[in-house]
Amino acid sequence: MISTALHNPYSGSATIYFIRPNQRFRGVVDNALSVEFNNEELLTLAKGEYTLVYVKPGSLRLSVRSSAVVNRVGQNTQIEVSAWRRFSFDAEKTYYI
Repeated sequence: MISTALHNPYSGSATIYFIRPNQRFRGVVDNALSVEFNNEELLTLAKGEYTLVYVKPGSLRLSVRSSAVVNRVGQNTQIEVSAWRRFSFDAEKTYYI
């Protein structure tokens, strides 16, 4: 599904770079993470990847979902974790996330 937040890069859009550094080995946390705009999946980023998207100016809810491991009663269990934040993007500006 193409997010309704995406926009034509030549008509007053905001430019957003999503960057995921290639840090040391961290196990399951190194798995690809999912990025959503306004509850619509936009992209996935693996460790060391980056991408560029153009969005309509305005306020958007940005969510990230990823894997983590927790220890419950001596047993490691893989879980999904998520966080979100609302961003305001202005036309003709560049953002790095």
